[in-house]
Amino acid sequence: MEKEKIKITRGFVLTVSAFAILAFVLFFAIITLAIKSQNDSDESFEESLFDYTEINSELQIDTVSDLIDESIEDFVDVSADSNAPDISDVSDIVEEIDEIEHGWFINEFGYTYVYNGCGYVQFNYKASALERYVKTLNNFSSIVPTDTRIYSITVPVVTTFADIPREIYVEDNFYNQAQSTFVATVASKTDERIIHVPIVDSLEHGYDNNDYVYYKTDKNWTANGAYLAYVEFCKYADLEALPISSFEKNTVQDFLGSFYQATKLNAMKNSPDEYVFYSPVNSVKTALTIYDNGMVYTNYSVCGNKINPNAPHYVILGRDAERYEINTTTTGGSLLIVGDESVSAMVPFLLSHYNRIEIINPDRFKTSFEDYFDNRSYDDCLLMYYSTNSISGDCIPTLNSLTGATENG
Repeated sequence: MEKEKIKITRGFVLTVSAFAILAFVLFFAIITLAIKSQNDSDESFEESLFDYTEINSELQIDTVSDLIDESIEDFVDVSADSNAPDISDVSDIVEEIDEIEHGWFINEFGYTYVYNGCGYVQFNYKASALERYVKTLNNFSSIVPTDTRIYSITVPVVTTFADIPREIYVEDNFYNQAQSTFVATVASKTDERIIHVPIVDSLEHGYDNNDYVYYKTDKNWTANGAYLAYVEFCKYADLEALPISSFEKNTVQDFLGSFYQATKLNAMKNSPDEYVFYSPVNSVKTALTIYDNGMVYTNYSVCGNKINPNAPHYVILGRDAERYEINTTTTGGSLLIVGDESVSAMVPFLLSHYNRIEIINPDRFKTSFEDYFDNRSYDDCLLMYYSTNSISGDCIPTLNSLTGATENG
């Protein structure tokens, strides 16, 4: 198989060097040969570090993510007296490399899968991760006041719809599980009180029709994708969805998101995204208050804040925070949203139906939900997470801890 071409930066070289040291400790003979061969031949050094397929065959590791996940804690900290190559040495052997057509791209931010100039996130999970997500949703349901309706939306990442040939998946060890199956299984196992809003089919239809529901250079869905989810949510919440033409469309040209920031691939730079967000309908006036770490902010807008390539979703709501409160002139009820960055793109549409919307970011929130609900009431509550975050070792335990539960109970 032809060796992948990989763009190398200073941070990239340090990461690869760290990987070589870890591999020396874990996998003896293979990496010993690689390190010894470094001084003999620059070319063999490069091959020994980057031939993922050969390493995978020798070690019988199922996916690249398995390999890196198991070693991440060890290779992050590289000692000064390690065998990592000096930058000046590497600069002599590295050629000017244009692109890779497909494969794993290692860089100072971690690792990203690329296919035909688009970035992708791998979706693989164990049964224990699914069960943990189910338990977390049920724990949350148990402490929400009984007169509050609870909805859940698990947002699929674009990987589930990508037209990547099967042989490429196999060649690159980019194996993914069906997100539709994951969502359906979660829905079948959670408390009957939780109303699951299925959006996989709607997003797949939009993707197949080239409706621009996901970015090429960023991990997030677009506002067009969020609108499709909004329409589905309205069906289950007995609301009348407004046509997308009712909302003002805003665009930011030449947007290069997180996948580009990680890889700096020319294929992405030469084909940037158009960042899209929608403003609330003109008849709806809003006031946003942000609460974070004891501070209160009122100088941000619901929509149209400065765009940040590393966190583009803050064009809505403005900044990272524990909690956001939006009061509107709409005649409607109250809604609490708990979730990750997938929430932002959907907020402008929901403002047409609720006179008060509160949004909680569990990663920063410090109050237990049980205490929080003692002083507040809502008509509706929406839990919303990307599928990749719903199986994350970071996101869900954080949410679970706010319910007063533990991993085992």
